[in-house]
Amino acid sequence: MLQDLANILAFEASRAFRESYFPGVPDVNIPQEHVEAVMRALQREMDREGKSRQRIQIEFTALPKERQRALAERRRWWFQKFSITPERWQSGYWSLWDVSDEAMPAIAA
Repeated sequence: MLQDLANILAFEASRAFRESYFPGVPDVNIPQEHVEAVMRALQREMDREGKSRQRIQIEFTALPKERQRALAERRRWWFQKFSITPERWQSGYWSLWDVSDEAMPAIAA
């Protein structure tokens, strides 16, 4: 289940660079400081994991600010779907049975 989450997040990150339209998720509010922290963390992970596979240089901080925010919102939404919230993270408790089957909200183009 957690590998599924990792695959989804990697797919969302790649879409942030490729898609012509990449909106955020309604009703997911993230402070700008957190968006910046997420971009730095994604960059660290890309640099650490991607050295052997990466053919082109990926810079998350080079994404336009609205795409950075959209990526952070989508990431937060997926974590919540998998029942990994800030409160749950602090508790150190996660259960497969708490994973939601809620569909992503429709986002108009």
